[in-house]
Amino acid sequence: MEVTVTRTQAPYTFHWPNGPEVYDRIEEVAVQDDDGGRPRQLFLAFGFRTVYGRRRRRILVFQNQVYVLAEFVGADDWDRTQQVASRLRRESSRKYLRPDDPVPPPYCSLDLRKAASVFSGPWAPGGIVAVADESDRVSLVGIALVRERVQQGLAAPPWQPPQLPPQTSAAERSVSPGQPLEVPPAPALLAATDAQVRAVVQEMLRYREEHRAEDHETGDPAVEATLGDPFAFLMAACLDRGARVDIIWAVPYHLRRALGHLDPTQLRDMSESRLECVIRGFPKGSRPRFPRDAARTIISLSALVAERAPGDVSALWRGVPVRTLVDTLDGVWGVGPGIAHMVILLLWDDEKYRPAEHELCEV
Repeated sequence: MEVTVTRTQAPYTFHWPNGPEVYDRIEEVAVQDDDGGRPRQLFLAFGFRTVYGRRRRRILVFQNQVYVLAEFVGADDWDRTQQVASRLRRESSRKYLRPDDPVPPPYCSLDLRKAASVFSGPWAPGGIVAVADESDRVSLVGIALVRERVQQGLAAPPWQPPQLPPQTSAAERSVSPGQPLEVPPAPALLAATDAQVRAVVQEMLRYREEHRAEDHETGDPAVEATLGDPFAFLMAACLDRGARVDIIWAVPYHLRRALGHLDPTQLRDMSESRLECVIRGFPKGSRPRFPRDAARTIISLSALVAERAPGDVSALWRGVPVRTLVDTLDGVWGVGPGIAHMVILLLWDDEKYRPAEHELCEV
């Protein structure tokens, strides 16, 4: 595969659904596969963003203002190595790849590492990442294209070979201030303004809040006890994966009765087999369907709370952006992006989680 930079521009603004993001520069590249077909037009944007507790390098590989193929973040040692990494998803799924998941074959050609060995700091993710040198355009684009192929089971906009301009010398490739580099726009069906989208989401959330208030009381003491404890609430929300509500939302109550506590640090230090035995000892009719999976989720969540929000579990979501909260919850075993968004809705209902107005479309 050959990657040729055809044009550059500085600076550049990418328009996300929840607002603009400014990058230092953007490069238009022509990607030529080894099969000799028509080249594909992609864009690489280079900038910085504060994430995982520090200001880090950020690189975006995208086709247009809607179709982003990969997002790269600077490693802890980026200042020295210039290395960046992109999180990988499971095959035909939006869930991120975890260390104990089978690795889809297309990923095997990449430089794969555990995210914990690349990123550290508040809200740093788990899972598996692909690493590349920032200056290696072939690797950056290659990782983006492999991610795209692995996720082919998801809807993706069709690609039409672009009409690229004639090749020019390196001195002529930079776009002058009066001739901005043109990025394909978003499809017309997504033409609603940000304000319109926020207004619709706000109205839907208002309707949800009004109509749910009538049915808030459950009448079950075990469930009511869970609703009154933020850690117990978060535990039940992370376990709520299609099982009976009266069973799942009573798990923290029965766990406290069995252990005499619901302390995240002590739960984190328990073995999965020990916690599984405790769960299997719940009263008949109160046990979750998969005790071992429940134990793994509880221990994973407890480790998160003990490390990042000791003494105040609400610090995990209080004032935290939606995307950051989704990534945090996605790091809990058994919780993917879909369940993470469901948990956020539950936090909206019961724990008064309120993101900034421009983030409402992310809820």
